[in-house]
Amino acid sequence: MPINVIVDISHHNGNVDLNKAQQAGIAGVIHKGTQGTGMFDRSYTGNRQKAEAAGLMWGAYHFGTKGDGAAQADFFLSKINADEQTLLVLDYEPNGLRTMTLDQARAFVTRVNAVTGRFPGLYSGNLIKEQLRSQPVDPGGSRSTYSRIACARNNSARRATISGEADCSARKRIELSSHCASPPDTSITSIDGSASSRG
Repeated sequence: MPINVIVDISHHNGNVDLNKAQQAGIAGVIHKGTQGTGMFDRSYTGNRQKAEAAGLMWGAYHFGTKGDGAAQADFFLSKINADEQTLLVLDYEPNGLRTMTLDQARAFVTRVNAVTGRFPGLYSGNLIKEQLRSQPVDPGGSRSTYSRIACARNNSARRATISGEADCSARKRIELSSHCASPPDTSITSIDGSASSRG
């Protein structure tokens, strides 16, 4: 029985059994595709084949780094072989001195929209909230634009265990929002559906 959860995986998760995930009720996978303008996840193609064979929905995310956002979007789209059903996501989170800036994130999502006709979802949490708070209030201007195109609620974020840990969302898609006022849900969901809290 589906539990309406999508897992987030990358090569760090090793050999994930996606048939087992599907049998446990996982609805889909969002897989790391690229990072910056030079890294393509070596597990992406194989795991996509396994996910599609298991009947799972598919998505791809780009881990943003400090650098040209549009160039990163072009690299991402050139590598992930997206179709109209592929969920596209920007992973926008702290990365030390290599943290993507808000302007670079905006350039990324704007380029993805220009090429595909749709804005990507966003993994972010506190980074986007803190950066949006630092923007001057400008109704109809930059802050509202950032909120409209680069802000996604992360309230239903969870973690699941398949053969290792995988980030999860209890949504079948990431919903773009005009604000990120609500804090994320920080519960953990295991493969058997049990939940616990994490800090």
